[in-house]
Amino acid sequence: MTHADPRISAVEAFLGGLTDNSVDRMPLHPDVVLKSPLDPDHPLRGKEAAVAFLERQVFPRIPVRKAEVERHMIEGDCVATLWKATFALPGGKEVAVPIFDFFRVEKGLIKEIRPYFDPAPLKGAA
Repeated sequence: MTHADPRISAVEAFLGGLTDNSVDRMPLHPDVVLKSPLDPDHPLRGKEAAVAFLERQVFPRIPVRKAEVERHMIEGDCVATLWKATFALPGGKEVAVPIFDFFRVEKGLIKEIRPYFDPAPLKGAA
C-alpha cells in the first residue's frame, strides 16, 4: 500500500517485506543502522549486515506472519510506529508481540531502525 507520506510508505514497505520474507521490498539505505532487542549489544551497520540478519536470523527462525499497525507518529525525518507482530514459532505455534519501532527515513530510504519489544517469547527460536 502506498501512503501519501513517503516516510510512512517506507515504513509500511519494510513491514510488508517482513511479512513476505522479502528484503527486496524494504527501502533500506546503504548505511542503515539496525539495533535489535534480539542482539542489543551489536547494532548492525550497513544494508548488507541488516539484510544478512533478516535473511539468516529472522525469516527462517521467527518469520513474521502478520503485521497490524495501530498508528504511525511523524516528527521530521523520524517515524514511530506502534504495531503488533504475529511470529511463527517452531512447531507451528504463533505468538503476537507488541512492538514500538523508531525509524529514521531519508529521501524515502530507511536509515535507522530501532525496534523496542520484549524478546522473551522469541528467545528460544532466535
